[in-house]
Amino acid sequence: MLLVALLGCYAIKPPNSPADSGEACSMPDPSPGPKDTGEGPTVARTLSGTIRWDLTFDDAAIAAGHADCHYTRTYDDFTERTDIGWLCPDCSPLTQGLSVMTEGHDDCYAQLYDGAVEQTEQLGLSGDGGELWWSNDDNIALGDVASGSGGAWTWTQTTALAATGDTASAGNVTVAATATLTLGVGTTTVEDPAGARTTPYRCGWPEFSPGGPVQGWSAALGATFPNARLRDVCGEGVDLWDFRGRYVVVDAASTNCGPCQNLASMEEAFKTEMAAQCVDVEVVTLLNASLGAVNRSPDDLTLRQWTTIFHVKSPVLADADFGYVVLAPALNPDGGMSLPSIAVLNPNGVVVYLGTGFGEATGYFDTIKAAILSDLDTGS
Repeated sequence: MLLVALLGCYAIKPPNSPADSGEACSMPDPSPGPKDTGEGPTVARTLSGTIRWDLTFDDAAIAAGHADCHYTRTYDDFTERTDIGWLCPDCSPLTQGLSVMTEGHDDCYAQLYDGAVEQTEQLGLSGDGGELWWSNDDNIALGDVASGSGGAWTWTQTTALAATGDTASAGNVTVAATATLTLGVGTTTVEDPAGARTTPYRCGWPEFSPGGPVQGWSAALGATFPNARLRDVCGEGVDLWDFRGRYVVVDAASTNCGPCQNLASMEEAFKTEMAAQCVDVEVVTLLNASLGAVNRSPDDLTLRQWTTIFHVKSPVLADADFGYVVLAPALNPDGGMSLPSIAVLNPNGVVVYLGTGFGEATGYFDTIKAAILSDLDTGS
């Protein structure tokens, strides 16, 4: 899937004045306001300890060849991440590291799952420490799985074997897990995500972001679109808020999505058309790996190929599950996501349009243009 963020900025003149009057188009040059530099780097927090899973199978599962067992993973100094808050909005801290299964892989874990002894995982605690959040992937939103306090959290869940992908599939398994973790202080520092950038981008992008904390990870109409720091083709993290001062269109798509590719191929022509009407538009593409890996980031080569193949001059950023987390609930509360998905933002970063170009991508920039011009007419 791909996420494109389009920030267009409106002009002082009415949208159609150049064509109507023959006057030259003079678009304003947005200037950044005061910067919130945040609190600066802080010492990263850590989570360390173990989680033990006890598996209890019912009679049908035992008859199918399963046996009760347990497995344990260790978590050694999982280190705080402040740059991927959308994966766990309630986590404080959100940590990431390499877990190691120290017992039970072959005789227990392998009864149900394919998986490595070592794997990147994420752990997070709620602000009051009463809930533990967990994900066994380095780029998947964390789930609230346990409750407890004082360094110990437990949870129990019964699941049909068929739901685990088990080939026997008969019966159920009850998983009772106990996490014993210690919150500590690490040896590295993490940046304050509320701090605005104060040095130029190597790729030359604007530095418009005022900084400040994100107030929720929502793309709802009327809400401020959240900030995210995602990697560009120059290898730097780029803040989406740095493209404020213009209208922003956020377009979520995948590398192998046909309608998304069609939209990308028309991007520069759309920007030129809007500029001729005194509407400055920047398109920020947030690109993920593929339709089969919407939560994964593309590699640097894929980012460069996208810009080259579709002659894109605007930023192409590597998405990291941000587009799905933010846009999917806004566009389809029942789950799932059609691609490309669009959010149009006004110069203050407020969402003024949400929609999807699936099935009509060839003319979808007409819909986006209409949304921008309508917002200009209303003066919102």
